[in-house]
Amino acid sequence: MSKNTAIRIVILLLATLIINKSVLAQAAPGERHRILIIMNGSQKMLDTWSANENNYQVSSRIISSLIDSLYQINDEVEFGLRVYGHQQSFRERDCYDSKREVMFSRDTRAQMKLRLTDIKPKGAAPLSFAISEANSYDISTADQYIYSVIFVTDGSVDCSADACAKMKELRKKLKFTPYVLQVNTNEQFRNDYNCLGEFLTIKNEENIKYAIGHIVQAYRKILPPKRPETASTRKQQSKPAFEPLGTTKPKTNPTPPVTAKKDTASYDTLKTGRVATAPPVQAVLISKNSRIKAEPENKNGYAILMNISRIPHIAIYQDGAPDSSPTKDIFPVGLDVQKVELKPGYYKLVYMLYGYQLGLNFTVEQGKETEVWLAR
Repeated sequence: MSKNTAIRIVILLLATLIINKSVLAQAAPGERHRILIIMNGSQKMLDTWSANENNYQVSSRIISSLIDSLYQINDEVEFGLRVYGHQQSFRERDCYDSKREVMFSRDTRAQMKLRLTDIKPKGAAPLSFAISEANSYDISTADQYIYSVIFVTDGSVDCSADACAKMKELRKKLKFTPYVLQVNTNEQFRNDYNCLGEFLTIKNEENIKYAIGHIVQAYRKILPPKRPETASTRKQQSKPAFEPLGTTKPKTNPTPPVTAKKDTASYDTLKTGRVATAPPVQAVLISKNSRIKAEPENKNGYAILMNISRIPHIAIYQDGAPDSSPTKDIFPVGLDVQKVELKPGYYKLVYMLYGYQLGLNFTVEQGKETEVWLAR
């Protein structure tokens, strides 16, 4: 074999490896993507970024713009939000202050904006603990989803834990490079924590445009393209995103209240006040040697509705079609968590909060529980 031939073979092998790596990096059709935003909500985020905004305000604006831009590529991406340093005061220096504020769900724009508006930065900045919590609770199903992480911070870090060691463990579950959007020029933070991912510094409006465009272009290569528009989707888009919920209270008969199981009572039952009487339950004695017939496999799944105590009415529609009658009408009546059994499929949840009509999309899988977090 001549020297030139050997060189050609080596070049061909290298080109093949590069092409294969590029193909493997792209997601296969049908795979579901989740992007977790980990945001600094500590007291330092109140420092001035510009004449009109502090670090937290511009960070919130960047997150909203980024979500809107990525939905232009693929509107089925699920976004989640974890914040750290926002629950306890800085004086307490709580190194375990981190909370998942928005659960992963499709079309979380309204909920994300409401939550970001409600949060008030005030504490220390336990970055390492936030990463650890994300690894344990937010990205615990890496075998079912394709995860990405985006940090948004001013670079302040409190509590002397090793964030890089925690990030090393988290990155084992990520298939794509994490990003760090830093809303100031703290070079020391960038040098000490370059382990977190690719840094994008945000010092002015031009930096914001560049950072969002850079991330969007990177995700464009890995996200499946947006589904083509069809006649049915055009019909749905021609209507309002959510039909207004009725404001008339259900009529009740002037009879003593009847206690009904809240998660199974139908809307007609609540409207008329009449509840069907169930047959009496008979106790069955089973001898020691009796064989019990196995229960049939449950073909349904469950939606765990969270943060619902302040919401008077929740309507759930199957296949995300609010132009039809609700699959479930729920009146929480002071409950903070409620478990609802549903057939496997895609659902839209609609509710009113502070005069705004909000909606969440979620999926129910057979035999599994799906947490659905509502803004409050």
